[in-house]
Amino acid sequence: MYWIVGRKSELSIENKLLIYRTTLRPIRTHGIPLWGTAGNSNNESLQRYQNKALRAVVNAPRYVTGKVLHADLKVLII
Repeated sequence: MYWIVGRKSELSIENKLLIYRTTLRPIRTHGIPLWGTAGNSNNESLQRYQNKALRAVVNAPRYVTGKVLHADLKVLII
């Protein structure tokens, strides 16, 4: 999916976020009842995945923090 929402994609940020919200996020949240009992390391790996996906959507450099990405894009932190 990174070829669609990745750094070199010519789609607008709004369209990339729409694709993220309609395809990638449901895949991540499919087993949400199980994630409630998961350990911190599992939740951290999900958060890393979300940060990487959002960073690719907006083509943000590495020094932009995840909190800034989530605030600007209005995406909830896991």
